[in-house]
Amino acid sequence: MVFRSLVQGLIREQVAQTVQDHVRQKVEETVSKAQPQEPPDRQPPCDVGFIFAMGIEAGGLEDLLSDVVYLQGEHVAARYGNLDGRRVVIVISGPGRKAAAHATEALLLGHRPRWIVSAGFAGGLVPELRYKDIVMVDRVCDTTGKSLKLDLEVDREAVAQTPGLHVAPLVTTDHIVRRQQERQELHERYRAWAVDMETFAVAQVCRAHQMPLLAVRVISDEFDFRLPPEVDAMLDRNKWTEKAGTFVAALWRRPSSIKDFWALKERALVASDHLAKFLQSMTAQLPRSNVAESDPEAE
Repeated sequence: MVFRSLVQGLIREQVAQTVQDHVRQKVEETVSKAQPQEPPDRQPPCDVGFIFAMGIEAGGLEDLLSDVVYLQGEHVAARYGNLDGRRVVIVISGPGRKAAAHATEALLLGHRPRWIVSAGFAGGLVPELRYKDIVMVDRVCDTTGKSLKLDLEVDREAVAQTPGLHVAPLVTTDHIVRRQQERQELHERYRAWAVDMETFAVAQVCRAHQMPLLAVRVISDEFDFRLPPEVDAMLDRNKWTEKAGTFVAALWRRPSSIKDFWALKERALVASDHLAKFLQSMTAQLPRSNVAESDPEAE
């Protein structure tokens, strides 16, 4: 959860725009222009719609898609493709509840999925959750005390015997949680094991539309994880110009701190790939959509 804001916003976009990122962007632009794109309300139905807040969270799953079509809306970006024979859409909403709710509405309107999955990074609120552990959310709440049960039916005994896999509740907050004391307080108050900034909003929209929802999160920063002091100082700044200034000052004082930033980016990429493999396996077990056969527009 901490890495999403830091790595995606600063390292990838402002500080270290690598040649690989540049080439990938150009390829996306070329494919987007070359592919004939239908309006959102005319896209064919899909089996599963995934909602991620940031591209770095979705990158691992996106790499597993074939026949990808890139769609860019006013506020959301989407990737439509095949995942082992399943029609899926990946939507990048942007961080926060408002953005997640808007993206969920757009996904429902434009692609009519059979399932929606809220996916991405999460922070651990209990010592039992370690880096790269997978959390399948059975209940999500917000900090006002509202709570929703999710459409999750699993063999809990089998889950308990699978290392690194957990079924647990999650709390959605309106800010990044990075202090251990606050993590402990959230766990004690809401009995949640993990924290993010989007899932409750996605769940509210899905509940209003009677749409099945699964929420799967990978732990990117565990309960006792501590950021390097230079990185922690950056997150205390509100504007990206201030964050960039703090970054430059950190390099001036301790040039070797650049290694800490790159280590965090690598940590986020590994977590994204680990989540993608689980989502790939999970998707293969979901019931296939029969919308296309019953939809008059599909005939």
